[in-house]
Amino acid sequence: MYLSRLTPELSSPRVLRDLADLHKTHQRVMSAFPNIDGPGRLAHGVLWRWDADPGHPPILLVQSTTAPDWAKLPAGYLTEPPRLRTLAPLRELLTPGRRFAFRLTGNPTRNVDTKTRADGKRRSGRHLPLRDETARLGWLARKGAQYGFEVPIGQLGTPDVQISSLPRGRGDKQAGTVVTIEPVRFEGHLTITEPDLFWDGLQHGIGRARPYGCGLLTLIRSRQ
Repeated sequence: MYLSRLTPELSSPRVLRDLADLHKTHQRVMSAFPNIDGPGRLAHGVLWRWDADPGHPPILLVQSTTAPDWAKLPAGYLTEPPRLRTLAPLRELLTPGRRFAFRLTGNPTRNVDTKTRADGKRRSGRHLPLRDETARLGWLARKGAQYGFEVPIGQLGTPDVQISSLPRGRGDKQAGTVVTIEPVRFEGHLTITEPDLFWDGLQHGIGRARPYGCGLLTLIRSRQ
């Protein structure tokens, strides 16, 4: 896998349009990968997110299983050359009990109006955003059980994670379809319980809205 760090030129009209439209960002990211038949994001293992910390300009992080060609970006789109590194060495570090600092932009939702089809299978209904912190913690815990990690209890006796609501995102797709999401940033520490499941989550993303800037989990070695 590869992780790219892109620093966009905020005076560029193209950058401003991409920042305002998640679908346009998705198209921009995918322009760096070969066209194929079928879902290109899945074929190239692409996940991305905008990261904006207080006092710093936003950066665009892109993870992929195919090496991207960022030379295909328009002239003047970036303020500096892309930074690209391989994540292959990370796999050997994923052992049970290993702790990492992490950041995840997720799209925690709950499924409503679920119905049972005539063949007995469940049909998914609408997905409504979770706005309560307890519900968001529950969503993260369920994803941890699914993908082989848990959030430890911190010094205050609560899960060692900070939860922040991010601005609502919007993406205008073709045929007039508009996608809106309410992304949430999770930032703290996690402990690996099942390395194979965890690696699967890293590769494929966590939760819904992965084409729209959610699901990318990034790690830093914890000093604790």
